[in-house]
Amino acid sequence: MTEKEPSKNISGGDAGSTATFDPSAAGTRSEAIIDRLGELYWTKTYGGRDAFECLVRTILSQNTSDTASQPAHDTLMDRYGSETQRTSKGSSGERSDPRDGDPRDDLVDALADADQQRLAETIKSAGLYNQKSERIVALAGEIRAEFGGEAGFDEFVRESNPDAVRDRLWR
Repeated sequence: MTEKEPSKNISGGDAGSTATFDPSAAGTRSEAIIDRLGELYWTKTYGGRDAFECLVRTILSQNTSDTASQPAHDTLMDRYGSETQRTSKGSSGERSDPRDGDPRDDLVDALADADQQRLAETIKSAGLYNQKSERIVALAGEIRAEFGGEAGFDEFVRESNPDAVRDRLWR
């Protein structure tokens, strides 16, 4: 006794029908899927943080543990980050003295104009703070000159070809 195929398959199509592949739609569909996965990856990996903040965090984490670099990041954001960054990124939002830093709407501007020694004191818990603070100030200046600030750099990182981003970051 042979069993008959059901009239509908589990996906709702006609039983026995063959799926067709349309090469003209493949790029569009796969690009949409890759773009969506990229958005999910970015949010999961970086918590939706701006590209420049991620870059600063990377510098702070070099040659140190997360246990040491996290407080340095939080203190830096408390001192130099915008009100939105300080309250939405897990920092306390409180500063002990308003003269301790120069929070602005753009973290790139605040760090490009930061006093390097004051920044070094801010990130001391991350270790190698003199070298890291010097690099952060210089990098913020480069990014401000080349991309106009935090938003321009973020757009470059998110929208540009990954090879171009990697090449720019390698300089």
